[in-house]
Amino acid sequence: MTTRKIPLAPVEGWITFGLVLVMCVVLALAVDDSRWVLGRAEYLDMLVYTAIGGVLVGFIGPKVGWGRWLTYLIGVIFAALIVPILTGLVLHPEGASIHDLYVATADSVVQAGFDLTIRNLAATQQYLHFVYTFGLVVWATSMFASYAVFGHHRPLNAVIVLGVVLLANMALTVNPQLPYLSSSASRRSSC
Repeated sequence: MTTRKIPLAPVEGWITFGLVLVMCVVLALAVDDSRWVLGRAEYLDMLVYTAIGGVLVGFIGPKVGWGRWLTYLIGVIFAALIVPILTGLVLHPEGASIHDLYVATADSVVQAGFDLTIRNLAATQQYLHFVYTFGLVVWATSMFASYAVFGHHRPLNAVIVLGVVLLANMALTVNPQLPYLSSSASRRSSC
């Protein structure tokens, strides 16, 4: 019986992994800098961690032999476990139990849904559903980009998707975002 040995270094090289990670973190920082949630910069600080998580899942999956759908399924499970904890830290930055962080996120999301549907309010006082959504979007985008590079060996797909999301963020915000676009481009061209 032959066992399959997992290589210690990716075929693409560690520099490629670093550049994918940098591109995804730049996207997370640009979305964070836009202050999408109530104009508060600190509410989306967790996006860097969601970008790192997405990149790691998209990198590890192909390296251990998982297919695309299994990698995405495992990535979704990890996102469903990790992103609510990071979202709950917005309400409890000093720290709380994992259960309390899940409850804070779930309660805020459910109350926002009730405010807008059952209570028929025009607006809601809840905001964690926005933080949660941005966290999931950054995780999914980073996971797709990482898998495109390390699973499909198509780095252009990763650059296009990250670029489109970054450009959409730039188009929708009033904050100056050009430094994020130029820093991401200069890092890509240096290789």
